[in-house]
Amino acid sequence: MIACTSTGASLSYIEDYKSAVEPKTNFDNTGGLENLVELFSDLQHQDVSQRVAKTYAEDLYFNDTLHTFTQRDSLAQYLIDGANRVDEINVIFEDIASSGDNYYVRWVMEMKFKVMGKSIDSKSIGISQIRLNDEGKIIFHQDFWDNTTGFFGHLPVVGGVLNRIKASMK
Repeated sequence: MIACTSTGASLSYIEDYKSAVEPKTNFDNTGGLENLVELFSDLQHQDVSQRVAKTYAEDLYFNDTLHTFTQRDSLAQYLIDGANRVDEINVIFEDIASSGDNYYVRWVMEMKFKVMGKSIDSKSIGISQIRLNDEGKIIFHQDFWDNTTGFFGHLPVVGGVLNRIKASMK
């Protein structure tokens, strides 16, 4: 097996995650999960900003393995920008489980987008760890998914390099 080295950036990511997940809250309001399903079921809808405000608390921790956000307005703009860069995006929620204050949402994301004039159909699977505040709004959202297969693997040059790395590890 090839040894991996940690960089300062990855250590910061781990510490940010641990810091954000640490506070515990007691709640009995899971409306935020219904709002999450509504939001991600149509990210190209014209009222994404309003849906984000209905779903997420103003101060939050959101990490999708690509970016981290701590303010709702920044997250809303990121989701809008991302949806505008793809031809189609669909998130299908398949299962929800809970443990203590955490919810785990299993999903499939399908995207259609163009790279250098070539149409790409991408499908990836993931799980999101969600925590809600007493008002039922999401205060913690951590995605776990393989973005190399679901996204980066489709990009010119980058995809080829990733495929060679994966092949060398077999």
